[in-house]
Amino acid sequence: MSKEIEVAEELKNAPEDVGSDEPTWIYDYENTYKGYPFYKRKATDTIWWVDVTDMKGFNLISFDKKEVFNLFRDYPWKLTDEQVEIFKRENPYWANFFKDRKRNR
Repeated sequence: MSKEIEVAEELKNAPEDVGSDEPTWIYDYENTYKGYPFYKRKATDTIWWVDVTDMKGFNLISFDKKEVFNLFRDYPWKLTDEQVEIFKRENPYWANFFKDRKRNR
């Protein structure tokens, strides 16, 4: 089993990020990515996740529901400095998971 799939399985049962408000799970079924709806955990979040339910290990995010990033392939290299900071603030678990990844900027 790949590390990505193991992490995805682990997160299914993981509590929300420590210190965060209770999630509200806001879905946008009108704007989709390849037929998958966008969602975010809290109304105050900037990042939208793509709800890929039929494949394991896909963690897709978007800041505008137009450009979609694959978390494991693109973070942090394809994100702007501002996007990286937003991601770290909204997703401390993942930021810690990827802390060894360095940007070449």
